[in-house]
Amino acid sequence: MENIKKYLHQKWRYIIIFIILIILSAGIICSFIINKASGIKDALTNSLILSNIYYITQIVTSIAVIIGGIIGIWQYTLTKRAERIKMNVDRIQKAIDLAEYYKNNILDKYSIISFVFEESGLKEIINKIDKDKMRIFDYNELNKLLSKNEMKQIEQIRNSSKFIQSVIEADKIFGLDLNVNRYASISIDNETQEKKIIIDGTVILMKFMGNIVTEILNNLEFFAMHFSHEIADESVVYQSLHQTYLEIVYALYYNIAIKNEFRESKYFTNIIELYEKWNTKDKSEMNDKIKARTYSQKGATAEKI
Repeated sequence: MENIKKYLHQKWRYIIIFIILIILSAGIICSFIINKASGIKDALTNSLILSNIYYITQIVTSIAVIIGGIIGIWQYTLTKRAERIKMNVDRIQKAIDLAEYYKNNILDKYSIISFVFEESGLKEIINKIDKDKMRIFDYNELNKLLSKNEMKQIEQIRNSSKFIQSVIEADKIFGLDLNVNRYASISIDNETQEKKIIIDGTVILMKFMGNIVTEILNNLEFFAMHFSHEIADESVVYQSLHQTYLEIVYALYYNIAIKNEFRESKYFTNIIELYEKWNTKDKSEMNDKIKARTYSQKGATAEKI
């Protein structure tokens, strides 16, 4: 049955022409019979028959034009529908591919950042930022969410030996290829002749910020861009990725906001847009769960009474 439909769909032009020719021929024959034409010569000279044939031809032509228009619209509708289906399939596949990209290029790197922030004490200060007030992700907003003393503490920690040591530990655990030994030198105490290894912390910090933090922010921007511009279907990955995405962006809020000193030329706009969208959706779902739990508890109380 499906093959027959496919065949008819491919041959519709020939079928329509064939039907029109049959209708036209039937009309002409009927005109001959009604007007009692004795032969071809009589039919071609009889004005009444010729007039009937003319009108029949006009009617059939009009019907053919109408049918052609209907079929054209039908084909256009089918084509647009097929394009929409293909577009949706492509957006779903793109989202699936991005989920794999997210795992390999964002989640794995975030585990490094999380380790360093935790070990250095930086996470404790960052966690003081009120998530509900994160909207613009710029320097002015950052000043409202953290005190000057807290921001000073963050900078002190980022430039401290404890932070550098945390990065070195992360290099050993996660294999960051920071080539720490390359930036180490041996110092000898003149009095005790004791040898000390001195590591250039500035270079280590720059490599960590450049190779890890900046890279994960760029990867996040690339990831978010596809959903902000609806190139990929975010509903496919929302449930499985939104919690870690919100967590990562929250942890890197300071790094984003400190970069956006001027509102006119903001960085990481796609990260911010997707964060706002998924955060709003997450809060809405949480409120719905709380309401459902409240109604359930009230119902259970009413049953007991």
